Amino acid sequence: METSFLLWAVTLAVVMCLPHSKAEQTTPETGSLGVRHNQSFEILGTGGSFPASLYREATSAYQLVYPMWNVMYKPMGSGRGKCRIKNHHEECAPSDTTPPLNIDFAGSDSLLTDSDYKRYPDLQMYPTVAGAVVPIYNLGPVNDTGTDGLMLTPLVLTRIFRGNITTWDDPQIVELQLQGKWASYRIPPGQPIEVVVRADKSGTTEIFKKSLSSFEPDFNEQIGPNSLPSWPGVQTIKKSGTPALCSYVSVQPYSIGYAVLGEALERLLPMVRLQRGGIVLTASARAVEYAVMDLGHQFNDPERLTGEIHNAKVNTAWPIVGYTYLVIRKETLRQGATCKNVQGTYAFWKWFLTEPIVRAMAQRLGFGVLPPTLRDLVLERMHSDLKCEGNQVNDGVMFQYVHGSGLNSLQPLMQKLSDAYRYLQPTLIVRYNSNDEKEEPLGGESFVVSTLLPPTDPQKAEPDVAVLPFMAVGISVLSMVKVVLDGPTLARILEGHITKWLDPEIVALNPDGLWDAYHKAPMMDRDQDIVLLQGPTARSPEFAAIMKQFGHEGQFTEKAIYGGSRYDNEKTLLMMVAESPRSAATPAK
Repeated sequence: METSFLLWAVTLAVVMCLPHSKAEQTTPETGSLGVRHNQSFEILGTGGSFPASLYREATSAYQLVYPMWNVMYKPMGSGRGKCRIKNHHEECAPSDTTPPLNIDFAGSDSLLTDSDYKRYPDLQMYPTVAGAVVPIYNLGPVNDTGTDGLMLTPLVLTRIFRGNITTWDDPQIVELQLQGKWASYRIPPGQPIEVVVRADKSGTTEIFKKSLSSFEPDFNEQIGPNSLPSWPGVQTIKKSGTPALCSYVSVQPYSIGYAVLGEALERLLPMVRLQRGGIVLTASARAVEYAVMDLGHQFNDPERLTGEIHNAKVNTAWPIVGYTYLVIRKETLRQGATCKNVQGTYAFWKWFLTEPIVRAMAQRLGFGVLPPTLRDLVLERMHSDLKCEGNQVNDGVMFQYVHGSGLNSLQPLMQKLSDAYRYLQPTLIVRYNSNDEKEEPLGGESFVVSTLLPPTDPQKAEPDVAVLPFMAVGISVLSMVKVVLDGPTLARILEGHITKWLDPEIVALNPDGLWDAYHKAPMMDRDQDIVLLQGPTARSPEFAAIMKQFGHEGQFTEKAIYGGSRYDNEKTLLMMVAESPRSAATPAK
């Protein structure tokens, strides 16, 4: 079917307010932080196995480009990485003497606790990529692939890992399988499921448990969303580290475990497919990116830069997903380090977050990169946080930061403009924050995009503010077939007076032949409801002002909003319209 955007046209006047002051500039520190190209310095890191495959490739590529920096990352588990970045002597187990003991950065998929921040206020977490955790299994000699292997639902998966489903011939498992394929496994009747989990404190485990806890309240109550190797009430086999767990499952028939997507792909391990909302999902980098697009445009904790992205609403998103984080000391040095180590740490991670080759590596290994808005925020925070001997650490580049805010509907466009301009001026970082409710024309920003013109009275106008026409914006309704509506009819739909696609008012506006074809199609009948999904524009002042012209004075009614669905992320809204038969939506443009 063809997607139609043109339903009715109204133009908004948009202006840009620009103060005459210069953009904020950050000048690099020099002197003690300089590095000559004939020197080599070690940057030491350790931690979670979740991103190990990506970090291994990235550090190797970086050293080819910048041989003066020898960046090393040793996967030991998130818990062992965090204890080292805090204080190895006090925080790690007495038996944990595997080098490196003193590190420049840690990798962790599990979060620092409130007590960690209280005891070590110098620590900061920064997300680097998002990744999937996948259930892996072994059902004997049959060679499974991602397209015809074991299929479960999120609920059945949780019941296996909390010990509620204990045999492979449980009806809840069998009814989900292709019967011909299932028969080929020749699983003995009553064959127990061998559940394999991590024996160490693991960020991969935390992402897995958090996701399963969101699938089922019983799992959350019995097991809980934590990184501990504790599975109360479940008979498990425990293995330390992802490699050991994967190796065990690969040779042990009738076992099931979990691993990072990249590790499973690299080892060619059979992965569970998940049936979700009528769609059968296979874990992939694309499915991870769907989760990031749905939930990853803001942090749950903006100060700590941490957020949860599991169990996204979009059915095409892999639901067992989480960020992996970099943990760095903001102003203190590890034992034996100098300011050059801090500079080298910052230089590497800036390269990691911005280099296109890293993005290609991430996608090939099943990871999702940060959205541009969050990536720029992380870079700016890292740049402002890291100091050594009182000096702000830099990699020798002068940055300019331009801060602005305005209409939420323009966020994707402003991001594209910012990204495009950075090809011409790589040191310019434009930060655009959506704020539809903003009343003041300027509040410390370099610019504001608004439909509200500042006062024309010279006594009330702000000094040194220029008002420039910027662009025009049209708001439309989106559907999966060509539909013609006028303003008054749309208003009656929003108010709940028109709730059927074949209402006479809608039929009268559409070409007889085309609409008659839809009416005869099996999916359309006289009682077919209009499934109306709300996007961010639907609740904006601009949309309300436009609809008021057509007699729509109130808000959406429950009768008009089928299911009451609202989506703040525009890409999520578009995907939901594509997946939802007989739906319409109000996107930003």
